[in-house]
Amino acid sequence: FHMAPDYDEDLEALIEDATDKVNDVLGAQALIENNLDKFNFWIYKKEAEAATGCGTVHDDAASDMPWRDVDAVLHIANFGDCTNAGLTHFSAEGSNTKAFLHEAGHAVFGLGDEYDGNTNYSIVQSPEPNIFSTEAECQAEQTSKSRDPSECYEFTSRMGGWWSIHSGTTVMTTGNVGDDWDTEAEERVLWYFGNM
Repeated sequence: FHMAPDYDEDLEALIEDATDKVNDVLGAQALIENNLDKFNFWIYKKEAEAATGCGTVHDDAASDMPWRDVDAVLHIANFGDCTNAGLTHFSAEGSNTKAFLHEAGHAVFGLGDEYDGNTNYSIVQSPEPNIFSTEAECQAEQTSKSRDPSECYEFTSRMGGWWSIHSGTTVMTTGNVGDDWDTEAEERVLWYFGNM
């Protein structure tokens, strides 16, 4: 966890917000709760350069912590957050939980967005993707898991079209703590924990 400049170097506030993210956001997810011990969470004391652009960490972070996997830049201001295309860092409000869970879905688990919007769907990771670039891929996945392939639908025509079976509000459509992961995203998270 990194603090954006708008924390005004209040390390105590960052620690409180990061603790909330681990315990009350990630830990509140039944899918993740029993696997929290597989993660190492760290607080980095040097202030991040910015929260914009999905978060830009301090220049020393690479040499101070070359072993880290994902950087979460927490900030106080309320604005649209994102995860970089390389899935190495993301930004989120320190107090609002919505962006953190959704962006962690990208950066930690390799999940793609499940909404129709201006985003990069191709960051979705395999195996066990939660969205598919063709109807045939989506249907093949459903058939291989003895599910109904007709459940596949094109949820966006952007970037050539993307397909899924998700329905309603999910972590990867909205990202609220109580949102469902839905079938494909849940399978990806379970695959992730099974292959750590």
